[in-house]
Amino acid sequence: MTHFVTVSTTTIPPEGQATVWARAIDERFSERFGEAGRLTAENEPFTGRIGYARIGQIQLCRLVAQGHRVENAPRNRSIHASHYKITIQLEGNSDFEQDGLRARLSPGQWAIYDTARPYLMSAAHSIHVAIATIPKELVRLTLAERCALVRPLTSLSGAGRQLRQYIVDRLNELEISAGCGAVETASSIEWELASQIRVALQDQIAETRKNLHPRMLRARIVEYIEQNLSDPELTVDRIAHDLRCSKRYLHTVFDTEDNTLGRYILQLRLTNVCRTFSNPSLQRCSITELAMRWGFVSPGHFSRTFKESFGITPRDYRASVTQSRPAD
Repeated sequence: MTHFVTVSTTTIPPEGQATVWARAIDERFSERFGEAGRLTAENEPFTGRIGYARIGQIQLCRLVAQGHRVENAPRNRSIHASHYKITIQLEGNSDFEQDGLRARLSPGQWAIYDTARPYLMSAAHSIHVAIATIPKELVRLTLAERCALVRPLTSLSGAGRQLRQYIVDRLNELEISAGCGAVETASSIEWELASQIRVALQDQIAETRKNLHPRMLRARIVEYIEQNLSDPELTVDRIAHDLRCSKRYLHTVFDTEDNTLGRYILQLRLTNVCRTFSNPSLQRCSITELAMRWGFVSPGHFSRTFKESFGITPRDYRASVTQSRPAD
């Protein structure tokens, strides 16, 4: 049976309200927060209310509170490494920070973030949010969809609006019934929520791509290449598939008179091999081993392209940088 639990600070003496709120935040989201406090002065009363229910593997929560701050610093990442959290902003403004990304949510917006990574949520004034926590294995986001993490997304139209309505409706039903008796089976809610999240992210990605500045897309292409450069299967086809772009559009954005996407990948691999040649700790590795570390498959192809690019064979280049290195 699903139980809807509510925790409120209104019945707690003012001097203990902040402590109760911090404990409630920690327990209700099943995470080990490094810090959970409020922005207001310690001697002021703190008003906050959390209502939540666990349904199968997911958790739905409604949070209404005055300005406060929550910093999540997971102490045991193995416990929480497999969950995403979705926050729907209903009233007020919330600021999120994670991995150098920042997102300010206003009413009509939502965001998704990773509970395994440290993050900071702060609200200067009162807020009302709906929150869903779901295992990553139920959602399985693609690379393009993960690029939408910690970004303000719209919940006023399209699939984002449907996601907001679905979460809010489930919370309303749970509150009315006090969680006595399942509104839907846990498996059906898990499946539907996962589906709604994926569709909402895909809808947002499609809309963003229409207006994506070529310079921004080029930066994403470069980042993807750098992260996958050692993979011999890194190709233009794969980049187009994972970034959900046509090959023609990739070439349009990336190619110039002096360079192409394929040539850029090749030159970046060659440059990294050159760096490994000058690394004293790798002197025992063969030239072929070092080339394969950066995605080359054929020693013959590597040698030819290396000489075409640098005018010298890999063996001679390595010998020259070894001889020019100062003695220890």
